[in-house]
Amino acid sequence: MAEIKTLVALVPEIDPLLGPGRGLLEGGAVFGCYAQGPLFGALGPGREPSIRADGPDEALARIRDGQELTCLELRGPSLGAQLGDLIDQTDRRTVMAIVSPSALAFLGYGISRGAGGPAARASAADVLPTLAQVGEFFLDGKIEGAVLFEALLNPNFKQAQIAKLRAALDRLERMLRRDNREPWDKHDCA
Repeated sequence: MAEIKTLVALVPEIDPLLGPGRGLLEGGAVFGCYAQGPLFGALGPGREPSIRADGPDEALARIRDGQELTCLELRGPSLGAQLGDLIDQTDRRTVMAIVSPSALAFLGYGISRGAGGPAARASAADVLPTLAQVGEFFLDGKIEGAVLFEALLNPNFKQAQIAKLRAALDRLERMLRRDNREPWDKHDCA
């Protein structure tokens, strides 16, 4: 199973990113009623500084190097362009959480397109459990939030992946058993 990487992008404001037709976040789940709070409490003590990246290039390098969770703070007038470049440069196995003081958005692998809405509720404590559910990493600290199943494409995401892998393994084993026979056993040429 290919590893799924997760990225948390902290932005000062999410409204300009939505634009007409939801703009950059069109393919994601947006939660308009967002309650701020400690975002990285579930990671455990002292782990937050190790996931922070200094810029988009460092964040992308960490994702490519296999770091399971990366955090990046985006600022400046070209926020939309920065985030657009980041979305374009991440691979299809990356899940992003875009966190602002007023809203939260998820997009990427395993996220339902168009889920959530202006009245959908979420809190800062829900971000890491949701990313851990999709990204398959463990949280060491005290978990106060819940997985936002509304944002997920399939609530039984992991079970579906395991079923696909089992089916592929069965096909492979059948093919190997068939190919390990002697040539005269493969054909019924009496």
